[in-house]
Amino acid sequence: MEALMLELGVLLLEVDSMVLDKALKHALSLGASEAEIYITENTMKQFMFSNYLKSSKTSFSSGIGVRVFYGKRMGMSSSTSLNDALKCVEDACRIAKASPEDPGWSSLPESLSRGFVKDVYDRETAYISYDVIMDAIKSIVDNVRDSSSKTSLSRGYIEVSSGSVRITNSYGGYLERLYTYVYSWIDIVAEELNGKATGTSHCETRSWFKLDFKRMVDDALVKALDFINAKPIKGGVMPIVFDADVFSRIIDTMFSISLSADEVQKGRSPYVGKLNSRVAMDSITLIDDGLLTGGFGSREFDDDGIKPERNILIENGILKTFLYDNYTAKKEGRKSTGNAHRSYHSTPKPAPNNLILKPGDLMLEEILEIIGNGLYVIDTIGEWLSSPVSGNLNATVTHAYLIENGRIGKPVKGVTVSGDFNKMICEGVKGIGKILKQYRNIYSPTIAIDGVVVSGIS
Repeated sequence: MEALMLELGVLLLEVDSMVLDKALKHALSLGASEAEIYITENTMKQFMFSNYLKSSKTSFSSGIGVRVFYGKRMGMSSSTSLNDALKCVEDACRIAKASPEDPGWSSLPESLSRGFVKDVYDRETAYISYDVIMDAIKSIVDNVRDSSSKTSLSRGYIEVSSGSVRITNSYGGYLERLYTYVYSWIDIVAEELNGKATGTSHCETRSWFKLDFKRMVDDALVKALDFINAKPIKGGVMPIVFDADVFSRIIDTMFSISLSADEVQKGRSPYVGKLNSRVAMDSITLIDDGLLTGGFGSREFDDDGIKPERNILIENGILKTFLYDNYTAKKEGRKSTGNAHRSYHSTPKPAPNNLILKPGDLMLEEILEIIGNGLYVIDTIGEWLSSPVSGNLNATVTHAYLIENGRIGKPVKGVTVSGDFNKMICEGVKGIGKILKQYRNIYSPTIAIDGVVVSGIS
């Protein structure tokens, strides 16, 4: 069966290459000065479960996106069927002719380029069997059931995706890349006579065989069992130790959009006019690395067809650069950083590949000793509603521990944390951990920040 699927995959590659070439030639024959053809294909296996399998499905999707240019006028068209390639070209040409000029447009990339990155595609993951996934689900269910009479698996999810991206443009060249992704999460409920709590955990990798389901279960069990009788505390301004997983999500919210060159050029970023200025304390270095081995956002080329780079965005607190795609880079007469992201039905925009907060040299116990008394936050909700433009950070704490005399104390829930994020990272960083944790394509260590507002019981 695998041999048959591989043979089919090779055939699809050949068909896609023919579609790209034919569509590109058709665009140029219609008078376009530039043209680009972009094709994606994806196979996704999804499993929902609790103590039993609730649903499973395998879906295949594909799409073609066509961009054509008549000078500075652009037209775009897309379809879920590669059979519509020539029609997409004709529609895009028609749209371009009726569109106004974009004064910021320069050209498509004059040459396509790719880098070398390890562990972004795993053939065994791409062709993982139903039985292997079911064995993993059974292991998760058994692990939760055997851990405690107080716990039950509320729900769980496993997703395995594999696919390809292909791109060509009228300047010549053809690129293709293969990818695999695996993502899983679980909710565990712990219950006693007078209390109940839910613990959530997740894991994500580029290979099925690097998933750590046991760690995921153990993490969710701690959050469930420890917090059955957790209660709010009195509010105040205090130091907060943000667990690495929590701060990864905060980084995603506060930096992913605001460090985009597109947002800066449109005046919608708080970092407008701050290049080479101090925006954080010396201990803060933020890196985007599109070629990180096994990185969740790593790829050989971006969605413009340009090799990703390792870019230091903030170095020792100084803002050094932004995230660029081909369009935003050429507006400033500079080189793209390889951060173009798109779907087949949208135009590229700059966004992070793998955003990494450089770790420090402290273990958690050392950070707690430095803080003395405060709050150790290990899970939140709602941080995505914070504003990267104003810098207003706000999140509801679902799981935290008091820090008392440098040690972990009683469990806390039902409070909120808030404050000026920009001020926090400019004045309040008290320590950074040495161990990175991952949330999708964001990587962060644990971090201690002083001067955070905690709203609790009066």
